[in-house]
Amino acid sequence: MSLHKEPLWVAAFDGGKARVFENIGPRTAPDLALRAEFEIDNPPDRDQVSDAPGRLADGAGRGGQAGLPKGVAVGASSVEHADAHDLAETEFVSDFIRHLNAEAEAERFGELIILAAPHALGVARPVMEPALSGRIIAQEPKDVVRESNSVIAERVGAILFPD
Repeated sequence: MSLHKEPLWVAAFDGGKARVFENIGPRTAPDLALRAEFEIDNPPDRDQVSDAPGRLADGAGRGGQAGLPKGVAVGASSVEHADAHDLAETEFVSDFIRHLNAEAEAERFGELIILAAPHALGVARPVMEPALSGRIIAQEPKDVVRESNSVIAERVGAILFPD
């Protein structure tokens, strides 16, 4: 009798691509079948934003005012704009985790191993619902989403049965 809940899924993702696998082999020799793949077209920020950062007036404004202490700078400060590329990656990871939340809630898998780029894993954790987080048996902060199925399967085998 197995103590494991089947099926075992593996989610590999970063900020722009996600792949979900199901282990169709024994856990001692994982054989991963691709169930789903998600990807976004997310060009660099410089290709998405055309405006220069905005500016805000400091203190009394550009003209200055009488009564300010000597040496007080009066002018305009640059306002940092949001990085459209980073925002798109964060939204992609959040949407992917919401998808996994729904799959867990529907009980489509028993256990899950997550292999994700460190930043993507940090974005993902707060979005995980209890139905999903309760099924996660391992998380590895490693970006392997663009690796071959066999390389990912080897990594899963090492996680399940470390030397």
